[in-house]
Amino acid sequence: MGKNNNPRPLLVTLIAILNIILGLGAILIGGLSFVGLTVVGGISVGAITGGSALVVGLIYILVGVGFLSGWSIMWYLGIILEALAIILNVLSLFVGNFSAIIPILISLIIILYLLKPNVKRFFLE
Repeated sequence: MGKNNNPRPLLVTLIAILNIILGLGAILIGGLSFVGLTVVGGISVGAITGGSALVVGLIYILVGVGFLSGWSIMWYLGIILEALAIILNVLSLFVGNFSAIIPILISLIIILYLLKPNVKRFFLE
């Protein structure tokens, strides 16, 4: 719960669980990349992609736990991560990945939801 004992909104719980699942998936992919150890030009692609995926996975798990706990810093981080996802997916549109419109819409919906007064109150009061 938030610091002021406001009840956690139901969709915050759902977003938190999805972040934790996404984080665990990223960690799994990162671990598999380390095991693959594909070497290109003397640089371990597996180590680079695996390390990046592990860091991203840990961040998503942290955000998920923070959403469940109502940590105010995680509200800000959630907004930032969704904004970054929108930017990356818009860039993906420019290279012809038109299916990126779906994650853009999902990120927009999450940002709008996180900006609702009762959701902000849960995190920021």
